[in-house]
Amino acid sequence: MLTLVTPHAGAAPGSGIPFYSPECHAELPARFDDWHERGAEIAAAACARALGVEVFAADLPRDVLDLGRPFLERPPEVETLFGKSAVDKWSRSRLVDGGAAALRARYYARLAALRDASRDSVVMVEVHEYGKKGSSYDQASSSRRPTRRPECAIIPGAPWNTSDLSQLMGLERLLPGSLSGNRAALDLAVQNAVYPAFVPGPSPYPSRSPWAVSSRFVAGRFFRWAGRQGLLPADTASRLEDAAWGDPLTAAWLDLPGAGEFAARVNDWAADEGNDWADAFAREGGTAALVVELRLDQRERAAGFGECLAVGLRAYLSGRAAG
Repeated sequence: MLTLVTPHAGAAPGSGIPFYSPECHAELPARFDDWHERGAEIAAAACARALGVEVFAADLPRDVLDLGRPFLERPPEVETLFGKSAVDKWSRSRLVDGGAAALRARYYARLAALRDASRDSVVMVEVHEYGKKGSSYDQASSSRRPTRRPECAIIPGAPWNTSDLSQLMGLERLLPGSLSGNRAALDLAVQNAVYPAFVPGPSPYPSRSPWAVSSRFVAGRFFRWAGRQGLLPADTASRLEDAAWGDPLTAAWLDLPGAGEFAARVNDWAADEGNDWADAFAREGGTAALVVELRLDQRERAAGFGECLAVGLRAYLSGRAAG
């Protein structure tokens, strides 16, 4: 029923070292530790114990391979929080020969394993940890000011959540901007469970996010639903679901039979049909996703947060079963 994920935590600290040139090995432990979401790891473990489920964790440190970002064959020259590859610029310049190809294989293998693990799930929950103020990219910009983040937050948004078609690539053009795994009942159940021990606040991120693992879960299920409804040819729907767990940014997906027409209906200002598909998908009720963040300075209380999270998730799942 539920898949619990920590895409940025859980990997053995030394597991990424073999991918790097020996001359930078001394720098790696501190760098890995700095990026490791230890609070998320603790919270997810406590939640898993309470619910009797397992945590699907990262198998390489986040700073080696980031499952919450797309694997870009041509990474941007200037990286941003939501505009970087699964292997960042710092790492790419220090990998051993063949390291990038090996990491690419590990990346897609891990996503395939996660897809398989979540095949029978109706809910995917990502547990993360964020800093007390802005991201490292915010801090590096002279135009940004520090903004204290809430103790915890539910994070909405998706890579396709923008009205600017010029920003959308590949699958993103086929997905309604309102498509989301966030369900009111799920969000409320979790907020009611964590409060008042932890005070939730607004997401510090824009509604447009990178290709997080829960985004792939929601997108894949949406294409599966579209195929069942006859909105897409069955083979096209199946290939698009595969693409959601693979390379979603490839333009060629729009050339699949029926895909261009589907995209046109999704993005037609004059048509009601297409713009309401996300609502119809939500009403079916087969898919929900939640991304939660716990603030870095709450690590000592992370286990308690995970236990509260479990209470909320149990209440939501019980409501689904009863309803």
